[in-house]
Amino acid sequence: MPTPRWRPRPTFDPTTPNTATATPVPVAVADLAIQKTVDNPAPSVGGNVTFTITVTNNGRARPTGVAVADLLPSGLAYVSSTPSTGSYVAGTGVWTIGTMTNGAVATLQLTATVLASGSYANTAVATSTTFDPTTPNTATATPVPVAVADLAIQKTVNNPAPNVGGNVTFTVTVTNTGPSTATGVAVADLLPSGLAYVSSTPSSGSYVAGTGVWTIGTMTNGAVATLQLTATVLASGSYANTAVATSTTFDPTTPNTATATPVRWRWPIWRSRRRWTIRRRAWAATSHSRSR
Repeated sequence: MPTPRWRPRPTFDPTTPNTATATPVPVAVADLAIQKTVDNPAPSVGGNVTFTITVTNNGRARPTGVAVADLLPSGLAYVSSTPSTGSYVAGTGVWTIGTMTNGAVATLQLTATVLASGSYANTAVATSTTFDPTTPNTATATPVPVAVADLAIQKTVNNPAPNVGGNVTFTVTVTNTGPSTATGVAVADLLPSGLAYVSSTPSSGSYVAGTGVWTIGTMTNGAVATLQLTATVLASGSYANTAVATSTTFDPTTPNTATATPVRWRWPIWRSRRRWTIRRRAWAATSHSRSR
């Protein structure tokens, strides 16, 4: 008779079933990307530039609470904004986008006026309440302004009808109407052939009679400089006195010229004829009395 095989009896387990579970909780990931461009990298002071900010969601999740902080720097003054979605508040510089699906793109066009001074680096920072593995998301565009100084010049003469041999005084006034500071300002004002130099009195800088150049130098926005130029009126020659103002700073309105033309006073023709007639009669009477 075969021997029966021994089998262990199961041990009693008072706590059953014995199970374990692991449940990962996915974290939404949104990879935002931001770009910024400017339409004119070298704008004139006083002109406008337009920045274009582009935000793209490269992640698989739908990020929520997407916003961009883009407060204009001190060298730029807000003009207008055009968001493709959401809204932009100029006072805070916050562009609120909201939720973006995978692959979604949002744009903001931001127009500003370039001021004469200040900072011009314009930085935008994109954020989201959804986790983003690549932070910070920033983009900067820095236009380099071109200084603009609009010079204006005027010229007057104290006596528009001077006598030959008498003096006249011209007053030349140069004004920098801005918006930038003008450098290397000079005025070319060489007296014409009908006028002989006597003296000059510049409010700033110096005047050289031989070349006719009045060197002013630097003029801030709104600055005014004057030159008083005295000359003797000659019997003949040209009397049109023209002054031309220039600067090494860009000037949108050129040339800057001003002319004053004194008219040499002449004895009226009828008086000249009368005086000649009187003299001729006196001469004839004198000759007649001598012949007697």
